[in-house]
Amino acid sequence: MITALIAITATGAASVLLSSRSRAALSDGQASILHVFELARSRAATGYGLEDHGVHIESGSVTLFEGVSYNGSGEQLQLPLAVTTDQASTTIIFKRLSARASASATITLSHMNGATSSIAVTKEGAILPGSF
Repeated sequence: MITALIAITATGAASVLLSSRSRAALSDGQASILHVFELARSRAATGYGLEDHGVHIESGSVTLFEGVSYNGSGEQLQLPLAVTTDQASTTIIFKRLSARASASATITLSHMNGATSSIAVTKEGAILPGSF
């Protein structure tokens, strides 16, 4: 009886620990993507450099770049190991000085255990984090 109670408690504790780790990884991934989006929008709004600024999103990474299109180069950031996005290849560009986005999009982040979160970008340039 006591052994069964200990086993049930240990299973519950492991489940809570795994859930909190996945939320932490998902939160880190969301914060990283939000930071890159905010940096691109801020650079565009202030006229940093001579061109527009954008974010290229792939399943496991995001890239900050300068230019009217993504050419494969820029400041790349890898997402936490167990976190991916639903984007195979998406690019959002913020126009220089107006910071309006080239497209609206919702990016869904997923942890390998099934937890999800999202980030929405509007054509007006608003960047909206979703909840977990």
